[in-house]
Amino acid sequence: MSRHTTPATVGDGGDGLARILARTWLVSFINGDVVRRYQVPVDLVRVLSEHRAALAAVPMMES
Repeated sequence: MSRHTTPATVGDGGDGLARILARTWLVSFINGDVVRRYQVPVDLVRVLSEHRAALAAVPMMES
């Protein structure tokens, strides 16, 4: 079983943009940034829905 080391992209979600899936996200809040890790790759919509106070989120490469 191989481990993804870079964020994966999933086909067109109907809006013309590819969805980026990643297990590790850097989530930005007004008072600082935090790293969030998920068991499975998730997209930006899921990350922001779970962290409603977040200003932004960026997928990170896993080490």
